[in-house]
Formats: sequence, structure tokens, C-alpha cells
Amino acid sequence: MSKPIKDHKAFMAMLSAIMFYLAGMAMLSFRYYDIGQTMAVENDFYSAYAPAARNILKIDFSSPAYYEYRGIGYPLALAFLTRITDDCFLSGKIISLFSACLSLILIYLIFSHLSSPLAAFLTTLGLMFTRPFMLYSYTVGTDMFFLALILLSLYLLLAARPTGYFFLLSGFISGYACLTRYNQLFFMVPLLFYLWCYQPTQNFNLRLKNMLSFFGAYLIILLPWFLLLYKMTGNPFYNLNYRNLAYDFIYLGDVDKDYFWQHLSENYQSFRQVFSVDPTSFLLKFAKNLSRHLPQQLKTAFPPYLIWCTALGAIMLLIRIGKSYLRKRTNNTLEIIEERLREKKLLFFFFLAGSYYLFSGLIHFEERYFLFLLPFYLFLAFLPFQYMQNEMSKAGPSLMKSKVFILTVTIALCGAILAPMAYASYQDNIQWLKSLPRELLVFKDFIDFFPTGRKKIMARTAHLPAITGNAFVQLPITSSEKEFYAYLGKKGIDLVYFSTLEAGKRPALASLLYDHSLREGLVPLMKWQTNRKRAVLYMSAQSQMAEPPLLPSFLFNRQKRPEIGLEIPSGSFILTGLIKFENPGTYGIALAGERFNLTLNGIKILHVEKGSPSNFYRKNISLDRGWHLMELTFELGRDNFFLTGPFWQTPEGKKEPIPQTSLIVLDFKAQAK
Repeated sequence: MSKPIKDHKAFMAMLSAIMFYLAGMAMLSFRYYDIGQTMAVENDFYSAYAPAARNILKIDFSSPAYYEYRGIGYPLALAFLTRITDDCFLSGKIISLFSACLSLILIYLIFSHLSSPLAAFLTTLGLMFTRPFMLYSYTVGTDMFFLALILLSLYLLLAARPTGYFFLLSGFISGYACLTRYNQLFFMVPLLFYLWCYQPTQNFNLRLKNMLSFFGAYLIILLPWFLLLYKMTGNPFYNLNYRNLAYDFIYLGDVDKDYFWQHLSENYQSFRQVFSVDPTSFLLKFAKNLSRHLPQQLKTAFPPYLIWCTALGAIMLLIRIGKSYLRKRTNNTLEIIEERLREKKLLFFFFLAGSYYLFSGLIHFEERYFLFLLPFYLFLAFLPFQYMQNEMSKAGPSLMKSKVFILTVTIALCGAILAPMAYASYQDNIQWLKSLPRELLVFKDFIDFFPTGRKKIMARTAHLPAITGNAFVQLPITSSEKEFYAYLGKKGIDLVYFSTLEAGKRPALASLLYDHSLREGLVPLMKWQTNRKRAVLYMSAQSQMAEPPLLPSFLFNRQKRPEIGLEIPSGSFILTGLIKFENPGTYGIALAGERFNLTLNGIKILHVEKGSPSNFYRKNISLDRGWHLMELTFELGRDNFFLTGPFWQTPEGKKEPIPQTSLIVLDFKAQAK
């Protein structure tokens, strides 16, 4: 594709390092990354990417809401892989892992061609050990996938002697990158400049042909998407990114983000409208973003000593460029011509990075938006060591002129710099993984036992509805609980998930987190409580779920569909009965409540465990076919969680409330105090 790799051994060493990196990140991903963070990029994955991918698998393009802020590129890739894995989250992790490895390979190849194998090796190695790159290597989302597409497109253009096919293929990949994230458009102005000014050929017709090949392929990829958008919305360029701009440039820091999106965002209908609100303030904010983004990027990605190396490398690169253009070149050998071309391409590569940074003034700072710039900073950081290597090879004793000695010293110094950063990045990622909201997986297990049928779950983020396969309804911002209950009935909500996160964003509803008594509109079912986090799952009193698995309602009201809001007795009770197990095997028995004991055949199966963060318990037990004696003691009261269950998971894997046909109540009475 380009000229042969300068140092085959260096490339193989780099490839080996990337394979080790893949193994390490795969271990972190598949062992610890079992659910996405609630206030991070995974919000988009659960609320848009995964639902869009499932719709694509059903050939359903009737939901433009999934494409309001991005194109179809990532959901399309996600759908393709999910057809194989049958798991969107797993597919997202695989896409990120392999995109990260492809990005590392491309970074090495690009910098190896434009500079030297050593520079490429150190830059790529350093990139592996930065905290942001490590984090987004396994996080589900568009970030790594988009980076790999951009780098692949650029690599095809930066090849030593690109043919027309390279321009065509680069255009296709750039178009798909735009379908993945619309900020690919940030690259188009410098790419246009490169395609006209930096092509090796001086032939006008050939230059024009290459440009048309690139942009023709680019538009061929985008055109079907424009037509689909037109069919869905009536606007071929439909997107609402100007609302992101409105929040960042008008309301950020003054208005809560949730309040903006629920009450103010629809006031804005175009980019022009956002700019015209206060053009002076907009431009000042743009300038402020540019002044702040660079320090924030460097601070979040690198330790202080590497930042100083980056600054020194930038100065040295400027000096090198200046000398290169001032130096007279009378000899135009093929080697010198190729060296000039590489210098021009390297200069363009940095010009491209600068252009991207300039456009980044339009967005707020998130480290994932600047992954593309990390290799440039690292290249600059290791530039002083390359100069040191060159100087050592020119002067000194014969030992110091040895390539092996020079390479060993250079890599040892760089390794000493990278080792602390690698360790710190790994520790940061481990802490991040430990902070994942795994309580949602326990709530998922609980909800999976509910009667079949799609339910509406209200929450701050789409995580719980997505992992349980139910519909998501955004938790509203209301001024009182009464207003909130009215909203529940209007939307037909079945379940409400409320946690520390929701309480911080909805102060009027904060009592839902601490007061679990029976309310007018909500019935408390399950809780999670640790020193750092609380969460509660409620069922709406107006829920239309068939046969809600609430044991007290069934016992006291004796109705097929009892009114949940009715008064219930308080006290301690004993239920004795028989459970019929149709098939022998291992059954999972589950129950949720605050004060209960469940025995089967005189053996204690489930009971409230002191110190348990959850009030939902399940246990696997091997049982023979037939009827088994059950005894359940429990306490009830308006201030307690409802007793929910009992449930079972059959040997065939089916989760459900134990059917009434399999449960005979022999005796039910109040327990003497």
C-alpha cells in the first residue's frame, strides 16, 4: 500500500505489543465490564445505538428519534455483529476492542511512514498506556470505531504513492465515518486542501480525477442515508445537534442539563437561531473553549513530566520545519524528493490535527472527543528522544555509535517515563470498573421474573429498561410528588426506578429514596442500599401488568387483578402450602421483601440476610418431581416493602412467578407475638 515498512522487526514487535494489549483489554472487558456507567457515553448506547440496531435487524426504520444526533453508521455495524452474537452489549465491546487495535496499528504505520519506526513505536506504545485510550478501548460507544475509520481513511491518503483506488476507498471510509459521527465534517476542509495541494502528481487532470474519486465515493455512501432521512422526517439533512450547541453556548453552568432537555431544548430549531441569540457571547465562548481544551486534554491524559516533554517536542518540531524550508536543496535525487514529500505529509498531518482542534471549540470538553489528538501529543513528547538518538549516533565513542546501544538507551529512558503512566492508567481504569452500577444487574434479575409482556420503566437513564428489554420513559422534572403521580397515569408507567442519581437531579422526589411507605401512586418492591448508593424500584398503582406478583394482594384480596392501593393488615403471618414441581432438576427460588423466611421440606431456603445490600434473594436448589411442603413467615405493614413473589426459574431456564396452579395454600394465619 505504501512503501515497504522500514523496519520489519520493529513492526512485528509493535504487533506483538498490540496483541498483548488486546488480551489485557479483553480481560478487563469480559471480566469486569458487565454494564455501562450511568452518567457517561453508555447513555447513548442504551438509549439510541442498541435500540436502533435492534430495529435495523427487524428492517424497521420508523424511529427517527434514534438518529437525531448521529447517523446510522454505528448502529448498522452493531446490528451486523449482533446478528452473530445475539447480544448488543457484547457486540459493542467487540467493536471497541478491535477498533482500538486497528487504530494502534494505523498510528504505527502512519508515523512510521512520515517519520521513523522508532517514533512510531514510542508513540503507539505511549498511546496504549494513556488512561482515555485504555478506557474507550472497551467502552461501548462510537469513539473507538470512529477513530479507526478516520485513521484508516487518512492512511490510505498518506500512502507513498496512492492510486485512484486508494482515493476511492478513502472516500467510502470517510463517508461511513460521517454516518457514524457527524463531526467527521471537521476533517473535510483540511482534506480538501490536502487533496489539491499535496498529491504527488503535478498533472492537473489526475489531481482532479483523484479529488472526484474521493468526494464521489464519499457522497455515494451518504446519499442513501439522506434519502432515508427524507423518507422518515421530510428533511434529508435532519439532525438536532444545534440543541447540543444551544446548551453548551447558552445554558451550560446556569441551567441543569435535564431541565434544558425537557423544557427548553425545543425552543431551538436551527444553528443560525442558536448563534443569533448573542453572537458576541457565542464567539467569546468559542474562544474560551479553545483556550481551555488543550490544558484539559493534556492534564487528563498525561502526567506533568510528559506534558513538559510535549511542549519541548513542539518547539523542536517548529525548529525542524523552519530549518527544512530555509535550507537550500540543490540536489534533487529521488531520496531527497521522497524526504520532502514525507515532511509535507507530516506537516499536513499536524495541520489536520490543528484544524480538528479549531473546530472543537464548538463542543464542550469530554476526553473522548479528543482521542484523535493524543497520538500527536505523544509524537511530540518523544521527539526529544529521537533527536538524542540521532546525536548519539553522530558523535562519541564507538560503543555509543552502536545502533543496539543507542536503541536500548532510548527505549529504556522512554520505558522509565511510560511505566508510571501505564500503572496509573491501569489503576484508574480498575477504579472506574469498580464504580459501575452493578446493582442494576440485580434489579434486572428481579424484573426478569415478572409476568411476560413489555413494560414501561421510568428512570433517569435507559440502562435498566434496555437490559430488561422494556420501554424507556424519561423521569420528568416535577415540582411535587402529586404532579409526578399524575404524570405516571398519563404515561401508563408500570415501574419506576429511583436512585441516588435520580434524587440529585429531581430534588422534589428525593423522599422516594428514603421513605418506602405505601403511597398513593407507588408500591415499593425492591431496594438496594450501600454506604455510597441507594436505589428503589416501585410499581405504579396504575400499572396494567397482568397479575402483579404481590403476595399480600393475592392473599388478602383474593382477586385476579387486585387494587394495589387498598389497605393491608400489619403484623406477622405464616403461610403454609404445597408447591408442585413438574420436572426434576435445579430450580432457582426467588423472593423479595424485608422480613421473611422461606422453607421447603423443613429446610431453610431463603431468609433476610443481615448486611445484604438488596432485599431480593434467590437460591438454586435441586428438587424431585412432585409436591413439596412450603412454609413462609413474613411481616407486613405500610412502612415495609411489599412481599414480591415467590418466583422460580425452571430447569429449562424459564423465569416466572410460581403459577397459582402449582401452589396450594393449606393454611394462612397471623403469627402470635
